[in-house]
Order: sequence, then C-alpha cells, then structure tokens
Amino acid sequence: MITAEILKKRKEHADSTFVHEDMSYVLVYRNPKSWENARSYARLLGGELATIPNDIVNTLCAEQLIARKLTTAWIGLTDQNEERNFSWVSGAPLTYTHWLRREPNNRARKPADSRGEDHVVLHSNYGWNDHNGYEDAGHYFPFFVEYSNI
Repeated sequence: MITAEILKKRKEHADSTFVHEDMSYVLVYRNPKSWENARSYARLLGGELATIPNDIVNTLCAEQLIARKLTTAWIGLTDQNEERNFSWVSGAPLTYTHWLRREPNNRARKPADSRGEDHVVLHSNYGWNDHNGYEDAGHYFPFFVEYSNI
C-alpha cells in the first residue's frame, strides 16, 4: 500500500524521475549509500533497486547520471547468493546485460573488500561493473530505484 509518507519521499526525488512503460525510475543522488543501504531506502520508497530490462532503460539511466555530472550508481543486480549467478533483486529474469570489458570479474581492490564484488553499478559510459556494496566496504554511490505505476 502506498502511504502519504511514501508519496512524500518520492516527491523529494521528482527532478530525477523518469517513466518507461509501467515503471518509474528514480535516481537518488543527494545521499549516496552502500548497496545494502540503498536497497533498504528503495524499499522505503515502495520500490526496489532498479532492474535494467533493456537498452532503452540502460540509456535513460546513464543519461540521468550524465545530466548530473555523476559517474556511478547502484542498480539491483547481484550475485551475493551464488557467485557468478547474477540475478535482479526484483525477481525479474536476467535477459539483458551491458557489462564493461573484462567484467564481471569479482576483483576487489581493497583488503576490506575481501568478500569480492557481489553488487553491480551502472556507469555514465553506459557500462556495468561488479563492485563491493557491503556497508563495511565504504563504497557509497547514488542509486536507481524502480516502482510500478500500476
């Protein structure tokens, strides 16, 4: 159920919202978060971290980053349940990807990232990269949220 509080929170991000088919996509960029905390916030908005189902949505999301001079944002793709078996947190089937060259590679760059890279970011160059989104890794990025319009 969509409450007045959810609608109020969604309105805070109206400048970074676009609609494609029956879904709204929101770039939450004023308060970057870890992937885990971004997912919690997405649920507070009555949604989930965004599923990127096709090239159209991928392009629209990347253009949101470009318009704000941002380079990176979390999306709702993860392999934290089973390494190299990526899935959308929304439960949607994974039928489209846009990995950067040599990605995903599960290659962490800091000792704090010893669990590897289980979460995915979209870059302003339209490509995807696996990254460590656990809270204790300290990687805070803007993020895309999706919610249904029906």
